[in-house]
Amino acid sequence: MTRSGYGAHAAPQSPADAPVVFTRHMTRTFGAAGAQVVAVRDATCVLQWGTQVALTGPSGSGKSTLLHLMAGLDTPTSGSLRWPALGGHPLAAPGQMGIVLQGPSLIPSLDVTENVVLPMLFGEWAESAATERARAALARLEIDDLADKLPQELSGGQAQRVAVARALAPRPKLILADEPTGQLDHSIGAKLIDVLLRASEESGAALVVSTHDPLIARRLPREWTMRDGHLDVDIACVGTERS
Repeated sequence: MTRSGYGAHAAPQSPADAPVVFTRHMTRTFGAAGAQVVAVRDATCVLQWGTQVALTGPSGSGKSTLLHLMAGLDTPTSGSLRWPALGGHPLAAPGQMGIVLQGPSLIPSLDVTENVVLPMLFGEWAESAATERARAALARLEIDDLADKLPQELSGGQAQRVAVARALAPRPKLILADEPTGQLDHSIGAKLIDVLLRASEESGAALVVSTHDPLIARRLPREWTMRDGHLDVDIACVGTERS
């Protein structure tokens, strides 16, 4: 099994080549001096259009922190983090990024369709268009029968698939999924990965899926590994695909 990555000097030469995410020597620490925890250490990577990456590593290795940083939900303590293809920041224009978090993320007072629609309304979508896109995303994940359910009526696995539908509905340029199959059985998890891969291929979106499951990791053409906050993108294998 081989892996692919991109080095620190793979900066774009023209706007058409602009990467989706570009980090250089990025570090994120938590806690006060003397009791600091380094969650991400000196991470350098480039995530290009259409790149599909499995982010692997043991629990506590920094995978979730890295995804939060790449999503713009957190800020590096040092180093640089840029989104050249996203106008400077993924949150600057809602709909550019779709993120699936590990924990509960649905709004309890909204039904499934409303939960999927809401982020698109913040992005100034017309409600009718957003609703149509939400219904299509739910159908794609085979959960359109849950459209009128409230979050408390869903199982953990169903809620996770709704979160994926919400992430994919606006057809974002960047898709970040943190253990999206963790609460699903193998067959449903495999179908969810099928949906993520197809969505990435159809729109050219960059896709990063963190996972503990080696079967899931092998579904993606590239693998980045984290251990003790260190990100290994296997720079020596630039341009190769997993065999």
